[in-house]
Amino acid sequence: MEDRDTESTLRNLILMYKGSSACAQSLADFKVCRATPAGQATPETCEALATGFMTQYHDMVKTAKTNCSKEYASALQCMQENIDSQTETCTSTLDAFANCQ
Repeated sequence: MEDRDTESTLRNLILMYKGSSACAQSLADFKVCRATPAGQATPETCEALATGFMTQYHDMVKTAKTNCSKEYASALQCMQENIDSQTETCTSTLDAFANCQ
C-alpha cells in the first residue's frame, strides 16, 4: 500500500508543479480577492475566481494528460528513481513537463 500512496503523491506533485505556473494568475487573482475586506467578510464574493482557478487547473490536467503524456511519464520515472535524493535531479524533466503545451 505504501508504494501506491507514494506513486499517487508523486503524480499529484508533478501536476501541481505544472499547475503552479500554468494557473498562477488565476490563483493570484483569487488570493487578492480573499485579501480584500469584502473577500474576508463574505467569501462568496470570491467564488467566481475560485471556480475559475479550479476550472483552469482541471483543464490543464486534462490537456496535459492528452498532449504531454511522454513528458509526464519521464518526470514520474525520474521522481520514482530519485525519491531518496536530496538534489534537484529531476528539475529538467519537471520543467519539460511544465512547459509542454
